[in-house]
Amino acid sequence: MVRFGVFSAVITAQDVVRGKPEPEVFLKAAERLGVAAAECVVIEDAVPGVQAANAAGMRCVVVKSTGHAEEEYGGLEFDRMVEHLDELDLEGLKALFAE
Repeated sequence: MVRFGVFSAVITAQDVVRGKPEPEVFLKAAERLGVAAAECVVIEDAVPGVQAANAAGMRCVVVKSTGHAEEEYGGLEFDRMVEHLDELDLEGLKALFAE
């Protein structure tokens, strides 16, 4: 597998035809990693990204640190909401799949 620094796969705007809220970017990432969408978790800070994660059938953690109000995410499905990325750890992300 080709590695890009700490990432095993990178998807850019040039790799997709339809951007978020379409799920294409997340589905291509899962494909390049060789994992099923249901085995992925998206960490997202914007409503279109959460919508894309939902459409892809992936778990989703919302990060509010970018100034979006919690109310903006109403009606969307997500597994967890955090204020900052430092609230996340590997064990917590793994636990999302046990729920």
